[in-house]
Amino acid sequence: MKRLPNQMAVKLKTPSEIEIMHQAGQTVCRVLEHLAELIAPGVTTAELDDQAQRMITQAGCDALFKGVPKGGRALDFGCGPGRAMVKYQDRLDSIDGVDISPKNIDKAIEYLDCAGIHRTTLDVNNGVYLEHVA
Repeated sequence: MKRLPNQMAVKLKTPSEIEIMHQAGQTVCRVLEHLAELIAPGVTTAELDDQAQRMITQAGCDALFKGVPKGGRALDFGCGPGRAMVKYQDRLDSIDGVDISPKNIDKAIEYLDCAGIHRTTLDVNNGVYLEHVA
């Protein structure tokens, strides 16, 4: 990972944080697989949102697509150039961004630095090996 001047140092995750991230990723995977099965002519996005909300709530998680709670941490899988991280940074204590593309991570580093946001960690990662997420 490239570091720009003034960017916070890499912070390694604890085993318990990695496990939480893994469980969250598994929940997202199950929800997306279920929603893919529901997509058909006549099914509205509101119905898909309701199904996703129900499944996420049943898993004991918060559905961030319905609004970001104040405080805490978030993991932005496929963070791209960091736009969502900037959008939600004022509501969260920290945000971890993961993207498979080194170019996207470089863009996110530059974008977040220009926005003056340093409560983030960024990692080039396919999301499978989260023990390497910084």
